[in-house]
Amino acid sequence: MLPTAAQLTEPLGAFVEWPADDPNLVRAAATAAALVLGKVTGNGANPAAADAIPDAIGMEACLAVGSELFYRRTARHGMVNLGGEEGMAPARIGKDPMALAWPLLQPFLGLGIGG
Repeated sequence: MLPTAAQLTEPLGAFVEWPADDPNLVRAAATAAALVLGKVTGNGANPAAADAIPDAIGMEACLAVGSELFYRRTARHGMVNLGGEEGMAPARIGKDPMALAWPLLQPFLGLGIGG
């Protein structure tokens, strides 16, 4: 199963180390939950596909998407500085927020036929 926006907000806050009640984080959680659900179910064409996703995989996929969306708010021209003990390091934010989620979800989605 995939988490709802309400189920994703608190874990996403912990994942990105940001307060879960921040409006930007709440929006990123809602968007991530909706985006992953839409992609997995073919925008509602196959609602049973969401049931095939194990809970842990669904949460990890949504956290990956949610963090991508959350960090975009500070990215200028697709670049963000991520801090660490050694200082700031520039990192590029991907164009597709689902890029990190697809490898997690694909084994449970079966073969896709593009169109």
